[in-house]
Amino acid sequence: MEMVVALAVFMILIAIVLTFYETVFEVSSTSRNSSNVFSNARVALDIISRDIQCIYYKNEMTPFWNVSKDNAEAAGWDKQYQNDLIAFVSATPLPQNEGNISPLCEIKYQLFNDPDLSEDTAGWLLRSATGDNSDSWNFQYNFTAGGTGAGNAFTADNSSSEPYHKLIPNVTDLKFTCRGIDGSSLGTSAAGTTLFPYSISVELTLMDDVSWKKYITGGADKELIEQQNSRTFTKTIFVGEHGQ
Repeated sequence: MEMVVALAVFMILIAIVLTFYETVFEVSSTSRNSSNVFSNARVALDIISRDIQCIYYKNEMTPFWNVSKDNAEAAGWDKQYQNDLIAFVSATPLPQNEGNISPLCEIKYQLFNDPDLSEDTAGWLLRSATGDNSDSWNFQYNFTAGGTGAGNAFTADNSSSEPYHKLIPNVTDLKFTCRGIDGSSLGTSAAGTTLFPYSISVELTLMDDVSWKKYITGGADKELIEQQNSRTFTKTIFVGEHGQ
């Protein structure tokens, strides 16, 4: 009887210890996933901010382009490009290709639209930087922009730029809001260049790795998973009175 009681007590202690370790593991995993989300957001917003803070603009010489998701849909672009997009010229310290003579690059940010989440680029924040050693470097005195077309200064696809590179994963939404010196929102356009802004607000929504895996296999529950597990980060970058 004493051995049975001792064994029972031992089993209870083992169960308590296992429960404790399971709880610690879950808390640690949750904390690690949350930390990864904040780290990815910080990396993305730091790179975007650095590019925007080094923006280059000279009146009637350099274009600036901001496209909203509604613009892209109305223009009938390919489905993958029907998201917010921003393109500008920057003396970026982060060129994408080597051999540039000038630090100036055509910079472009976009999140591909992939409702089925089947493409390799699904959920990735994408950045393109086209330097002067590229055949696609053609911004000077060129103010045309559109979904495609190698003759344009900026395009949604890669016909007038270097291919996109992946920055951070698990992104569900990306929005840019360009404002004038009075704080009013400037217009966006799929047909061509837009007004040069005084400030640019970036809104980035993303998930942790575990939630993203649930999201891409969630089926009918995708929207609920997104609402419960997404985090949105916002940063406003002041450009100054260039072109105002």
